[in-house]
Amino acid sequence: MPTSPTRQGDRSALKPISNSAPQVPPQWSDWRWQLREAVRSPSDLLRGGWIEREAYQDFQALTAQFKTLITPYYLSLIDRQDPDCPIQKQAIPSLAELRAHPGERADPIGDQAHSPTSIIVHRYPDRALLFPTFECPMFCRYCFRKEALNDQPIKLHQALPDSLSYLRGHPEIKEVILSGGDPLMLSTPKLSSLIAQLIEVGIQRLRIHSRMPVTLPQRIDDELSQALGQAQRSLTITLITHFNHPKEISAEVVIAAQRLRAAGLILLNQSVLLRGVNDDPHTLRELSYGLSRLGVIPYYLHHPDLTRGTHHFRRSLSDGLALYRQLRGQLSGYLIPRYVIEIPGGGGKVEVDSGSVQAGERLGEWWFKSPLTQELYHYFDLAHE
Repeated sequence: MPTSPTRQGDRSALKPISNSAPQVPPQWSDWRWQLREAVRSPSDLLRGGWIEREAYQDFQALTAQFKTLITPYYLSLIDRQDPDCPIQKQAIPSLAELRAHPGERADPIGDQAHSPTSIIVHRYPDRALLFPTFECPMFCRYCFRKEALNDQPIKLHQALPDSLSYLRGHPEIKEVILSGGDPLMLSTPKLSSLIAQLIEVGIQRLRIHSRMPVTLPQRIDDELSQALGQAQRSLTITLITHFNHPKEISAEVVIAAQRLRAAGLILLNQSVLLRGVNDDPHTLRELSYGLSRLGVIPYYLHHPDLTRGTHHFRRSLSDGLALYRQLRGQLSGYLIPRYVIEIPGGGGKVEVDSGSVQAGERLGEWWFKSPLTQELYHYFDLAHE
C-alpha cells in the first residue's frame, strides 16, 4: 500500500468502508457531545476505517504538523463509497499535505505584519480582526491558517485587555471581525461577555466568521440565538458562513439558518475554490441556489492562499477566472459571489475579475494592485509549477 503523497491526495491510503449509516445516538443534537466524540487522531482515523494500517505512521507525522478534528455530524455527510466525495476531501487528512512547495507560506496573507496585539489584526482603517480562539469544530484541510491553528491556545482572559485598550485608542475602528479558529467555540456566556465589552469600547458593527453552521449546526441552539438576538439590539451583527459544496446543506443546517435569521442576523457566505470539491460551474451554481433557499447571500469566492500543505487543492488563477466568468448568464447577479484573492504578504483583498488584477508576460505571472497602498505586487501562480 503506497503511503507517499500522490497527485490525487493519496486516496489509496483511504480505506473504503460500508456506506450503511449508523443509528443516530440520542446525544446527536448536543454540540458538546459532538465535540467530545470527534475524530482527533490517527488512532481515531484507523478505528473509524478512514485510513489503512500501513499508512498509520505517515498520518501520525501529518497530524502532528496539522491538527485533525471532525465531528460525527460532518462525518455523516461523507459518501463512503465515493473516493472523490467533496465532503471527505475537506475533512479527512491527506498525505499530500506533507508535500512542501516553494512559494508557500506559513503566514500567507501577512497577518503577523499587521498585529498590534497577540489577537488583533488591523489591516484596513475602519475594521480589525480579533481572534478569541484558535479552536474549531473541524480543522479544514485547506485552511489558510492551518499552521497558526497549531499554536498555543489563546488565553482570552489574558489577551483581551490589551486588545480592548487598542480598540479604545483607535476610535476609527467601527467594525470588529471575530475570526480564528471559530468564535462560536466559545461558550455562549463567554461570547456574550466578549460582545458586551466590544460594545462598551464603541464598536458599531460585528462580523462573526464561523464554519459552525456547516460542520456543527447543532451549536446554533436556542441559547446562542437568543444571545445574538439580544446583542443585535446594540450593534449590527453579520454572520459569515463557510459553505463550499451544496452537499453541506442538510436538514440540521436549515434549522440553524432559521434560528440565526429569526435572531435578526445578516447571513453571508464565503467559499474557497477547491480542486476536486467545487471547481466546476454546476457545483457553484447549485451552491448559490442552496444558499439562497437558506436566506444566505453568496458573498465571496476565495482563490486559495499560498498555504503550506494545500497545493493539491489549488487551481490556477486563469482556470478560476474562466470558471467564474461561466457563472455570468447562469446565475442572477445577486447570487454570484465576488471572486477574490488575498495579496500575499498583507496587501489586502482584490477582485480577480477587475482592473486590479492583470496577467503578466509569462504563464502564471500576475500583478495585483493593493487597495490599501495602490502598490503593485508581483504574484506567481504555484498551480503552474
